[in-house]
Amino acid sequence: MLALVGLGSVAFHATLTRAGQVLDEIPMLYSSSIFLWIAGSLHFPVGKQGDVQSARLGCALLAYCVMVTAAYANGGFEVGALGMRTSPWCTHCIYNLVCFHIVLFP
Repeated sequence: MLALVGLGSVAFHATLTRAGQVLDEIPMLYSSSIFLWIAGSLHFPVGKQGDVQSARLGCALLAYCVMVTAAYANGGFEVGALGMRTSPWCTHCIYNLVCFHIVLFP
């Protein structure tokens, strides 16, 4: 997945076209959603209930990715999609730092 992000970035920054931009941002959408799914699934209980919750989160993120991909194909909302995707990730990271008393620079 990371290689696709790199190839898409090359396509956009080499051409500076709308098609290159889509090839740059769509792999970032899916890869950041995968990381968000992994981070969210870490807090679910082990067992059948946690597996169901993880599957629901995965399906919701996949549905989000498909809807945003359709919006991109129709000239949609690039910056809004990026913000909606990264803000939960950042919130989760800050939550972990505060709740687990992680010291970044001892």
